Amino acid sequence: MSQFPLIERFIQEIECHPEDFIEWLEMQPEYAPLRKLAASNKEPNLSSKPLKNKLLGTIKQLLWVDSNTLHGSAHVDDTLTKDAKSTATIVSTATLINILTTYPFLQFSFAGMGLISTGLTAVTGVLLLVVSNEVGVAVVSRTARDRPGAKVALWGFTALNLILSLTAGPGTELLLNQSMLAEERAQELIEERFLAEFSLQRENALRQKENVLSLQAECDDVVEKLEALPPGAPNRDLLYNRAYGTWAERDRNWTQVDDSLLPICRKADRARDEVAQLEQQIDTNLEAINAQINQLGPLIFLKETRGEIYSAHFDVQGNVKSGLELSRVAHESFWSRLVTGQWASLGFAVFFFVISLTTSGVAAYNLATYAKRKDVALSYDDSLYQIREEMFRAIERGLRNRR
Repeated sequence: MSQFPLIERFIQEIECHPEDFIEWLEMQPEYAPLRKLAASNKEPNLSSKPLKNKLLGTIKQLLWVDSNTLHGSAHVDDTLTKDAKSTATIVSTATLINILTTYPFLQFSFAGMGLISTGLTAVTGVLLLVVSNEVGVAVVSRTARDRPGAKVALWGFTALNLILSLTAGPGTELLLNQSMLAEERAQELIEERFLAEFSLQRENALRQKENVLSLQAECDDVVEKLEALPPGAPNRDLLYNRAYGTWAERDRNWTQVDDSLLPICRKADRARDEVAQLEQQIDTNLEAINAQINQLGPLIFLKETRGEIYSAHFDVQGNVKSGLELSRVAHESFWSRLVTGQWASLGFAVFFFVISLTTSGVAAYNLATYAKRKDVALSYDDSLYQIREEMFRAIERGLRNRR
């Protein structure tokens, strides 16, 4: 430290009078953290902790951010210590809420992987928890030394917790509302496999309607030409026969006559009546089925009418067999009802979603503002750390020389 002669003289003074400096330190409340640090370095605790305490400590380190990792050791006062604990609590709470509400989503997503699904779910949850907390710590530790790296860490923390928050609502649905999700999946299957038949019938009716329009246009063309001719015109009888049949057949029952033998206007009338009957039949059948679905519920209706479809997608208790399918239904159902304003039907799902989103936002903002504080940057100051360590060594040398 030859470039700082004043500091060198101060260090020499401490070495000459170590007891006076220690006494002065003990009288200054703002240096209490420094005294604790010196005591911990001087009298290390060599006693081994019980295995239970070690295990609990390891679990706590995984679940909770250590406030000491949110500042350096060069200079730490009481205010910084308290604020570091507060920030650690906010970050840890936000991450824990996100993981707990996302855990059901992970569990059902991995459900189809057999025996390893539970372990894989737990490992993934713990990894997400650790990564989120470590990235949060990186925001603080890098701000003083690596601003670009700190920005990347902050973006990473925000993005990760936002993604976890977006799965909080569907995850809560998976945990608390599986029966309703099973009903929604059954309704999907009814529409895909059952009601799709009615869609095909309606498409067929639409094609027949197009044929009716074509026949009616041809009929109108013949009638227009017929009406344009004066009575007694040579082609009048020919056009009339083409449109309606002979005059002698004007009262004939045409229902038994083949389509190929019908006059054009009679054919158009028959086609129109057939389409109307078909549409009415489709509507009647659809109303009857919908009434049955409303009475029984989609799940029971599917079980009683299409047992093969039911057994392929649901177990005996009526639960969806595929965890991925159930997760997809939960996502689509949650976001559909949220966007359309059906918040009352979401219950706890929207509550935990809002809580998760709010705590994630507060944690990201708190990290960003805390990391930029001057006292946080000062705690990571290497030159200040070196001076403090040199002071400790000077005290140690001075006390050794007294012996």
